Amino acid sequence: MKKLLSLILGIVMFTSCVERIIEKPDDLIPREKMTQLLYDLAILNAAKSTNSALLEEHFDSPTYFLFEQYGVDSLQFVKSD
Repeated sequence: MKKLLSLILGIVMFTSCVERIIEKPDDLIPREKMTQLLYDLAILNAAKSTNSALLEEHFDSPTYFLFEQYGVDSLQFVKSD
């Protein structure tokens, strides 16, 4: 009985992982570029938490500055994330 139950559970889990729920967007950011962008955003968030006044003194909007550096807009970033 336990073997049958585990076999059925295994089949259900295997078939449920096959279907793709989210389709890839047309303007998907390449993996390497997205990795670098996420790394820089993590550094930016750390800098914001330490001294946000100094950061905003040099940049009007630091997040959009990074998007411009990588040639990405915010909608493309959200779709790719």
